[in-house]
Amino acid sequence: MRIGLISDTHNVLRPQVIELLKTCDEIWHAGDFCEPEIWEALNALKPLRGVQGNNDEDPFFEQLPTVSEFVCGGLQIAMAHNRRSLDCVRADLKIFGHSHQLCDEQLNTVRWLNPGSCGRKRFNLELTMMILTIQDQKLQVERIDLGR
Repeated sequence: MRIGLISDTHNVLRPQVIELLKTCDEIWHAGDFCEPEIWEALNALKPLRGVQGNNDEDPFFEQLPTVSEFVCGGLQIAMAHNRRSLDCVRADLKIFGHSHQLCDEQLNTVRWLNPGSCGRKRFNLELTMMILTIQDQKLQVERIDLGR
């Protein structure tokens, strides 16, 4: 399974991001779509899994969970926009957004990932996303730098 992992698009879908997502089996978005049109465009590309972010204020996003728990490739996965929302959740892989800052860390038995932001430029942070490959309960993470 090849997953395009993105977050904090803030109503921006860059052509480079779209091309990368076309190579994936699914797209996982860790919140802050901002407008339903972004959800619709991503969902038209590939199957989409997402959570509601703090800037997803349109009533459309009320259908999305704030924390999503699921299994993929034998791994228990939890995804939320805010990292603190995952503190009490049991999972092998915890995915979050919000900070616009890429994070890939292993804490004990849990892998924590934040793909950063591939949408609006914020502060002096790079634009980033990740490609995940999950197979036989193993996770491979590819960091994608989209430039400043």
